[in-house]
Amino acid sequence: MAMFRRQLLGCLNAIWPFIESFDRLGVSVQALPTQCKLELVRFVALIPLARLDFRLEYSEQVTCSDASTSGGGVCTSVALSRAGCLAAQGRLRGQLPELRQEHRVLTIGLFDGIGALRVAADLLGLEVMGHVSVEKEKLAQRVVSSHFPEAWHFDDVTVVDEEVVNQWAREFSQAALVILGAGPPCQGVSGLNAGRKGALRDERSCLFSHVKRIWKLAKKSFPWCQAHCFMESVASMDEHDRQIMSQDFGEEPWKCDAGSMTWTSRPRLYWLSWELLAQEGVQFVAGSDVTPREVVLTAFQDLEQVCQEGWIKVDPSRPFPTFTTSRPRPRPGHKPAGLHSCTQADVERWKQDSYRFPPYQYTAKNLLINKHDVMMRRSICWVSL
Repeated sequence: MAMFRRQLLGCLNAIWPFIESFDRLGVSVQALPTQCKLELVRFVALIPLARLDFRLEYSEQVTCSDASTSGGGVCTSVALSRAGCLAAQGRLRGQLPELRQEHRVLTIGLFDGIGALRVAADLLGLEVMGHVSVEKEKLAQRVVSSHFPEAWHFDDVTVVDEEVVNQWAREFSQAALVILGAGPPCQGVSGLNAGRKGALRDERSCLFSHVKRIWKLAKKSFPWCQAHCFMESVASMDEHDRQIMSQDFGEEPWKCDAGSMTWTSRPRLYWLSWELLAQEGVQFVAGSDVTPREVVLTAFQDLEQVCQEGWIKVDPSRPFPTFTTSRPRPRPGHKPAGLHSCTQADVERWKQDSYRFPPYQYTAKNLLINKHDVMMRRSICWVSL
């Protein structure tokens, strides 16, 4: 209204410095100064004098005059800016109807890898309005970009500061929920690594400390909505490392193994900022002084969905062991995991496969065999008889 009666703007002398102060503070919540309140009351009282007949013709060209305390000028528009496009779509906070059924979610993946957090949000049916991917591996960034081209990419968690998180808050100001997920490098705490240094001494695993730091920044920069966090790491870490990470996060972890609902075991620890509720397919197991509490998720998955046609598992009562990266090499690595439990035949299979995976993955109970080969051997035996 004041744009049509410019004299009204002369009443807002204290309002302008107050608005400009937000450029320095970023996204924040402040009390309205007393002088600003007085100006707003005076402004409202003068509105009847600004009567205007809106049936008059108007120009399609938008003009803008600078009423700041540090400069002056007049300009006209030539096209919509990026912020103008967002405003035209109703994406600026405060311009959407209050009664909304959906909750728009911003996902933030620290050590994001190939964007599993973003994929999980889709599988849950969440309305994802944006994804921030913090990942230094370029190949992983390409995977995320190919599936989610709108994702924001940052190379290093150490450079994510308050200014960066404030930038996220300004861009995704319509978020109703922020979910921050993190899987810090686990090489320094993994039980499979005979030379592990621990959560604090390993230069990779010590990055877990940035999870809580960035989560606190998110809660500060998104004061209008909830900002939740979860962190994941290997369950094979020792009790000392688990206590260190729990103390930093502020919560005790839950142990959960995907092998209870899929065909692959993957025991992991999860630190959560929200409460878990019991329901069908969810069972809680109390922990002890030396073992973490556990949540058991049960489900059924047909083995044929994960095996190639014609192949069966030797021991279908057990899930496959945790999958690891394929690393063929000319000789065994340092203290390979599970070697003491392998037979000579298992070791030979491991050798023939260039020591590609840990030895325990080559035991007979973890093998797949071709059903046609089994039927052929049975037929030969029958003919021999």
